[in-house]
Amino acid sequence: MYVDDPTPASVASVARTLGVPDQGASGYTGGISWASIASYTPFSGAGDAQGYRLLLSVAMCPSHGGCLDEVPRHLGTFRTLARHLVAGGQPDAILRVGEEANGNYPGGPHSGFAWVSAHDRLFTSDFRKIVTTMRSVAGAHFLFDFNVNDAFTFPWPNGARGDAGFEDYYPGNAYVDVISDDFYENGFPAEYAANVTGVIREAVAHGKPWALPEWGLSGSDAPGYIRTMVSLIGGTYPEAHGGTYPPALYESYFDIGESRLGSRVPKATAAFAAALASGRPGPSSRQ
Repeated sequence: MYVDDPTPASVASVARTLGVPDQGASGYTGGISWASIASYTPFSGAGDAQGYRLLLSVAMCPSHGGCLDEVPRHLGTFRTLARHLVAGGQPDAILRVGEEANGNYPGGPHSGFAWVSAHDRLFTSDFRKIVTTMRSVAGAHFLFDFNVNDAFTFPWPNGARGDAGFEDYYPGNAYVDVISDDFYENGFPAEYAANVTGVIREAVAHGKPWALPEWGLSGSDAPGYIRTMVSLIGGTYPEAHGGTYPPALYESYFDIGESRLGSRVPKATAAFAAALASGRPGPSSRQ
């Protein structure tokens, strides 16, 4: 879960208010300088992680994609970050390197750009270098997440949509542990599942688990969106040809801004609490 103050205590407080359990907390590295990326410490320096697993978005460089050519000269930044994570009790953090690679919407901590747009071919090579560097740190057991945004309705920089763009920028199975999608309610109920199932199919095809690192409302009281996402997350959503899609390795609801649950969106809040009261998928196991 991601909240305005992303510390374990704050996440636990929100989870108690909503009546649901929680096992992980999302966060972001700094992105204004190489030093701000390297200096990140788990949970903003909170002393006790309370058993939470960190779901961290890692900026690839300070200029949001325009400086990917500088990454090979700054790999020490990521080595230092890895050491901070291990020392901070998060040796198995899940890391979204260059989150929402195909592009994202304005407003987020690393918003308004596509990592792959400035130097398309540098993205995959830099992703691999960062993963290799962070894995080399003693005690590190991170999972690396190749994360896209609303993949099958949002165009890739090469003009392709969905599968065509995905394969062009996928870093390779040796460097990716999880394939994930960020998807917020978009006002089109008939398309809810389609925004996620394409990424699930890619994950299955590559032999990887899938995840939903960011999901949430977009200002409307949409219980159908909540129920659809929870069904996908839990592995109960039916496939067209029988069976169900596999469950998510992890998910993180972004309880901020217009996604915030509560009295303003009573139907969606009730659906969220009812669906997740008995437990929510991952990241409950440390891999």
